[in-house]
Parts: sequence; structure tokens; C-alpha cells
Amino acid sequence: MSLGQIKKELATLYTGKATIYSYSYATGEHGAKKKSLTPILEDIPCRLSFSRKAENEQDTAGSIVQDVTMYCDPSYEIPSGSKIVITQNGVTRTYKCSSDPAVYESHQEVELTAYRKRA
Repeated sequence: MSLGQIKKELATLYTGKATIYSYSYATGEHGAKKKSLTPILEDIPCRLSFSRKAENEQDTAGSIVQDVTMYCDPSYEIPSGSKIVITQNGVTRTYKCSSDPAVYESHQEVELTAYRKRA
């Protein structure tokens, strides 16, 4: 099977859509620089995968940690620290790209963490 065929087959699994936002600085009306989010990729096909594992610490009660990974085509450049809004199976959630994606010839894997607004 050729790489093109593999990528085509993987694309059939991408049932979600992601919009990737990057932080940039804009100059306000009084000359002050203001940090803002700018969409850099919109509605890219993707797939979310979830796995759970128990954290085992002796001093605290056990807790469950959820690992979230986004899979997509390797042609998209997704910077670490990006804000990512993903809709899959009718559910929309917001994540942060926690590190540089693992890019392979056929796909890329992006480790995500839940995005929480600062209080």
C-alpha cells in the first residue's frame, strides 16, 4: 500500500473538525500592545482519542487522568501552546496543544490538555 493510499484511508477516520488559534500581538488605539488570538487553521479534519489512567500516589487518594490526542494530516503546522477548538460527535471542546506534535509521514499526533481560562 502506498503512502497516498494510507493517508486516504486515515482521512476516513477524521470525523472531527478543529480550528487552531495562535497568540499574536496587536497595537491598540493608544499604541499599547495587546495579546489576541488569531485563527491560523480553520475546520481541519481530525480525530480525538481519549485514554484514561490511574495516578498512583501514596499520600493522596487515587485520581484518574485523561490523556487526549488529536490525529490529523501531517501537512498542517500546529505550534505548541496553540488554542484548539474541536467539534467531534456533536460535542465542542477547547484544548491547548501542550507540546510539539509528533509528525509522521502518514499523520501527526498532537497531545492536548484541557483549556482553562484564568480567573
